[in-house]
Amino acid sequence: EQASTEAWVRIGDLITSVKSSATPAANRDDTLTAALGIIEAYARQITKSPKLSISVNLALYDGRSTTSMKIRHRNPGNERPKGRGLKNLEKVIGHIACQAGPEPRVVADLKSFGKEAYFSPTQSKCTYRSIVIMPITASGNGQIKGFVSVDCHRPHAFHGNIADQLVVTTEPLINHIQEQF
Repeated sequence: EQASTEAWVRIGDLITSVKSSATPAANRDDTLTAALGIIEAYARQITKSPKLSISVNLALYDGRSTTSMKIRHRNPGNERPKGRGLKNLEKVIGHIACQAGPEPRVVADLKSFGKEAYFSPTQSKCTYRSIVIMPITASGNGQIKGFVSVDCHRPHAFHGNIADQLVVTTEPLINHIQEQF
C-alpha cells in the first residue's frame, strides 16, 4: 500500500511538471476526463471501494454567472448524465460549497440532511451518500468557476483523514483542471 501511495504522489509530480497550457484546445476535454479518472482510481483505493461506487464530476458555471451551472465532465465509465444544466441551483450542495469559498468541503452522510439532500440536479437518481467537494478557481483572479465532486455510495467513505488525503494527493490534478480555464 505504501508503494501504491508513493506512485500516486509521483503521478502528481509528473502532472505538476507539465505546463497545462501545453494542452491543445482540441485535447482539453480528454485531459479533463483523464484527470477525473485518475482522481476516481485514487479515491477507490483509499476508500477501499469497488469500481462504479465512486463518481468524479466537474461542474462549471456558465461564463461569469453563478446562477447557471452544468456538469461538464465525469470520470471515464461514468454513465450519469453530463452536459445538462443543474436545476434548482440553490439546493445543489456543490454550488452551496462554492458560494462559501474555495476550501474543500466534506459531507459524511447525505442522510443527516434529510430528504432534501437527495435532490438530484440532473434529474438522475441520487445514489451517493458521502461526498467531497473541491471548488475550482480560475488561474490568476481566483474567481470560483465550479467544482469537482467525488461521491461514494457508502456513508462516511471519506471519514477521518481520508478526505484530507484525497484533497492533498489530488491537488496537482485539481491544479491541472483549474489551469484549463
